[in-house]
Amino acid sequence: MSGNVRKAQKDDLPTDRGRPRDYQKEAEEENLWESIIQPAFAEFIGTLCYTFVVCLAVTAQDVFQFALASGFGIAALCISFVNISGGHFNPAVSLATFVSGGLHVINLLTYVPLQIIGAILGAAFVKGVIYEPSYTEIKGGANVFRGNHLVNGFNDWMKVNNWDTSPILGMITETILSTMVIMAYLQANVDDRRAGKKKDPMVYGLAIASVTLASFYTAGAGFNPAVSFGSAIVSQVWDAHYIYWVGPMAGAGIASLLFRILMGDEEHRLLC
Repeated sequence: MSGNVRKAQKDDLPTDRGRPRDYQKEAEEENLWESIIQPAFAEFIGTLCYTFVVCLAVTAQDVFQFALASGFGIAALCISFVNISGGHFNPAVSLATFVSGGLHVINLLTYVPLQIIGAILGAAFVKGVIYEPSYTEIKGGANVFRGNHLVNGFNDWMKVNNWDTSPILGMITETILSTMVIMAYLQANVDDRRAGKKKDPMVYGLAIASVTLASFYTAGAGFNPAVSFGSAIVSQVWDAHYIYWVGPMAGAGIASLLFRILMGDEEHRLLC
């Protein structure tokens, strides 16, 4: 008897039904998991965690500590998930990344609903870990427009001073600062001219921390429609809530167009 026995090839191996395995189909299913399902879940869990951190950080009663929690929180999560989903955790960032050519439309359509659901759950967890009187005092961590209001501040000086601004000016503030945040994200994580195309999620966190410090006592430091909506739904605090949708989305449009037309690398730039 000959000793030259041919080893079974993987296409010869039967399935439970006695038919060859469909490796192409399995590869497509694996690709579906890594390209659609896994990134969407990463955005869901990341937005949930970020919303919990941001809303709970209001209990620190110090704007500097709040800004650090916001900035370090988004940086840590983005570093963790940037290679899976891009680490957006913000519908405005996802929209801008899509317009800039860095995200597929299917990912955009799965990211945004799950970001909003994650934010609602994150805000609900905050309500679950703080007793009602204290939860009401911090307004559930919801964004609050403070212009022309007696500021519910973190010290006596802040509590007795007004800031002479308006919701329209607050919206402009949100738009300008959101443009800065999103442009920072795009240049650090979508533009391919970085050395070795290495992403830099920490830039995202630094941008969030700086704009939070700049605008907390005027416009309310939103920049994230999912977090703003989730905390408002749970706390039922809707003070000038439209600011926190219009401003970030307008900023997303401006930042993505600047990136697409002028500032992006050759692969993403439409001109020249």
